[in-house]
Amino acid sequence: VTPQMGRQMGEAYSQMQQALGQLQSRSGQSPTQSQSEAMASLNQAVMNIQGTLQSMMQGQGGGFPSLMQQLEQLGANQEGLNALTRELGEHGSLSMEQQAEIARLAARQEAIR
Repeated sequence: VTPQMGRQMGEAYSQMQQALGQLQSRSGQSPTQSQSEAMASLNQAVMNIQGTLQSMMQGQGGGFPSLMQQLEQLGANQEGLNALTRELGEHGSLSMEQQAEIARLAARQEAIR
């Protein structure tokens, strides 16, 4: 959800609350204007959502397939780090070389995040 979509949804909610208050108070103030503004905000938010989805489906910004590929790569990287960590942990005390390897693993772990 983009900030613009969030603002539109917030505006719609605010207008719906205002219309509801006008209906409940029966003050003679017509809720029609608030209802219309709420509907316009919701319509604009839906149009923005549709545009975003359409962009994703057309491959702009990578879309879902690209996201899944990135997640698979991150998972594979994490599995490799886990295996190396287990291997280092099985040896008990660590040599200077193993400590250096742990430092490299920590750097790779940070890169995955």
